[in-house]
Amino acid sequence: MLLDNAYDIYNKCSGVITVSKEDYYYGRILGLKTFYIPNVFDSRLKYAVPVKWSKTVLWIGRLFPEEKQPLDALEVMKKLVQLDPDINMYLLGTTGDKRYDNEFFFNIKKMNLESNVHYVGFCNNPYLYFSHAGLFLQTSQRETFSMTMLESRAYGIPS
Repeated sequence: MLLDNAYDIYNKCSGVITVSKEDYYYGRILGLKTFYIPNVFDSRLKYAVPVKWSKTVLWIGRLFPEEKQPLDALEVMKKLVQLDPDINMYLLGTTGDKRYDNEFFFNIKKMNLESNVHYVGFCNNPYLYFSHAGLFLQTSQRETFSMTMLESRAYGIPS
């Protein structure tokens, strides 16, 4: 009964995204419109050695105020910079909304964080940033399963 209900729900969706090839093929066998997006987490990192402390904060996510709360990250940085003016934050992610982009960059300037907050935008390979970060900051209002949190922990970065 439960499987029948799930099948009905999936059939009403415009598509089902999977992170494993097995689920993709299973969905196709069931006749579902299934899409495969590979899981980008590198399983070799599970025994990573904790990084040395650096004065670099990393924030990754879509810059959507309702979901990811990036302005909260700026508030945190404002307090951290008061404690240590040499601390820096790298923000990886995009909005696709010029209006919000302008508001976000205006707030960086308004808080006098231009020297400390570095907007990278979309990044195909965030691992360079993970490898240099001393702290991972996540300000999401909610997360189902945070891959970025898992990745930061795999690098031994406090979060």
